[in-house]
Amino acid sequence: MGSQDPQLLWDHLQLRNLYSRYCFGLDYHDDEALLDCFTPEGTFALSDRGDFVGHEQIQRILDASASTRNRHNVLNVLVDEVDGDVAHCRAYFLLLHPEDASIISYGHYRDDAVRCDDGQWRWTKKRVNFDWRAATYAERSERQTVDKLLEQ
Repeated sequence: MGSQDPQLLWDHLQLRNLYSRYCFGLDYHDDEALLDCFTPEGTFALSDRGDFVGHEQIQRILDASASTRNRHNVLNVLVDEVDGDVAHCRAYFLLLHPEDASIISYGHYRDDAVRCDDGQWRWTKKRVNFDWRAATYAERSERQTVDKLLEQ
């Protein structure tokens, strides 16, 4: 990232902010803010549950997980590429239990984003790859797969 390119610097800051908007939306049950992190047809791809495509399907996983949300922490955000209005990013994540801060999961994100007409960056595809999950979290996730939630 060249220091002489203020637009690229701004894009990097806004993309990092997108990860924070996502975490705060999840952790504070602000579904509207969370959905605003995705394009209307964006994909929320959970490695253990399937691909939730579009705001309506993403809302299904938000509803299913509402009573059991954890604290989301994003680490080492790396903006791999910004090419005009398209970006590719990745980061590590750590999920903490909200009552005792025990680690219940960790993994990494691989994400694609676009700059939308309003100037905001949003994900077209957010890939959540779990590298490890506590047994209780893994069991709960089995009940929240795309197949099970979409057949309801």
